[in-house]
Amino acid sequence: MVESQTDSQRNLGLHLFVGLLVIVLGTLLFGLLARSVLNNAALVQFDQNLALALHAWARPVPTAIFLFFSLLGFQVLWGIVLIVAVVLAIQRRWTYLVTWVVAWAGGEILNQLLKQLFARPRPIFADPLQTAANYSFPSGHAMFSAIAYGVLAYFVLLGLKHRWQRIAVIVGTLLLVLLIGLSRLYLGVHYFSDVVAGYAAGGAWLSVCITSMETVRWRSAHTTSRRPVAPPG
Repeated sequence: MVESQTDSQRNLGLHLFVGLLVIVLGTLLFGLLARSVLNNAALVQFDQNLALALHAWARPVPTAIFLFFSLLGFQVLWGIVLIVAVVLAIQRRWTYLVTWVVAWAGGEILNQLLKQLFARPRPIFADPLQTAANYSFPSGHAMFSAIAYGVLAYFVLLGLKHRWQRIAVIVGTLLLVLLIGLSRLYLGVHYFSDVVAGYAAGGAWLSVCITSMETVRWRSAHTTSRRPVAPPG
């Protein structure tokens, strides 16, 4: 029992360390990108050059493909958020539900605050592949996909036992999130730094949510294991 409890505490400590590390690195990366954008550094010129190159390369087939992935990053994602919330409520999985709602709502609030704070105009083209409202920095699609699909993958991983299944879920989630971010670049509605900043902020908030849920789960299991067992009869 002592060894089991010690192992459990070590696992929680590892989760907290990794979670804090991701939060710090994500925040630092976002800060560096934000400073570069505000100071009109070389990154801004790179953003513009890449946007022009991608727009000039655009073709009908990849455009259709990336329009699909763009939908998965917001419009379809809203439906997924609602469906998952309903399912968790029906199953009475309250810790999961609170984490899910807080992750999405917090990400929405954070993204809107950051957009208004930096107020960066979106790329402009004479013949745009797609248009979007609101400001450009950071990318909401990149941020929301990292948060929502990240939390959903975390929920799935909690129920998996085989290593190959876990690897498949992680790789699949990363690939999906990356394709969503790439779709925003290709469609010309975001700059490169917008997307990376979205991943950085989204990854940091995702880590906050997962680390918090892991702490709650550990405390719940620890409290349950320490409850006195009623005598028979």
